[in-house]
Amino acid sequence: MSDKRPTYKQIADHLFMSTENFRVLRKRVTFPEGCSLDEAREIYIRHIRETASNRGGDDVTRPTLTALKVELEKQKVLKLEMFNKRYKGELLDAKEVELHWNKTLMTLRTKVLEVPHKLTTLLVGITDKAEIKELLTIAMNETLQDLADFNPEEYEKEITEEELQDDNTEASKETITHEDT
Repeated sequence: MSDKRPTYKQIADHLFMSTENFRVLRKRVTFPEGCSLDEAREIYIRHIRETASNRGGDDVTRPTLTALKVELEKQKVLKLEMFNKRYKGELLDAKEVELHWNKTLMTLRTKVLEVPHKLTTLLVGITDKAEIKELLTIAMNETLQDLADFNPEEYEKEITEEELQDDNTEASKETITHEDT
């Protein structure tokens, strides 16, 4: 063999792979600049043996079977813990919590916005600041008590009943309109 060192294409051909695969291999295995075909083959064989015996390669990109089994067991334990906590009532479904808080906040908003409407007729003509303050305090305390007694299930029933009443009203209006024509 001559003193001329082989090119990467020649090494790739010697190792029975494409130049693209050899380029990828070079990212994982160091081939010294100007190595001979025999040296390249030895380096490649050493790499194959280490990879096959699970000593080579990148553990981050290629986890071992044992590591995968350990991770699977951890996930099973976490799933069982979550199931047990939910069964005991220690863990709530996020969607249920979100729905409950949405209802609670909507009720809070509605109750607070009702206060001025309730007080408008009561406060007309009253000039005594103490009496106005007392009426405002009573109204706010009633509102806060309503919120303290809030039950989302009742809220759903109220909404459903109101929607039914609204639907019935609209239906009767349509009936009257059709009868008039």
